[in-house]
Amino acid sequence: MRISVRKPENFEFYKEGLTDQELLNKFYAWEADYWASSKGVKAEVAEIKRNEEKNTLSGK
Repeated sequence: MRISVRKPENFEFYKEGLTDQELLNKFYAWEADYWASSKGVKAEVAEIKRNEEKNTLSGK
């Protein structure tokens, strides 16, 4: 599970009008791309649990 205390407006993917779920999905994709890229540690990234009712995603 990831928690961020940064303001959403400070993320490069942020766009005004995003719903909470859209913001969460963009954050997850952004974070997963980082860890799977050469800038990160080239980790294997996979989504293992999604609960859209609670706006949560879990990755491994």
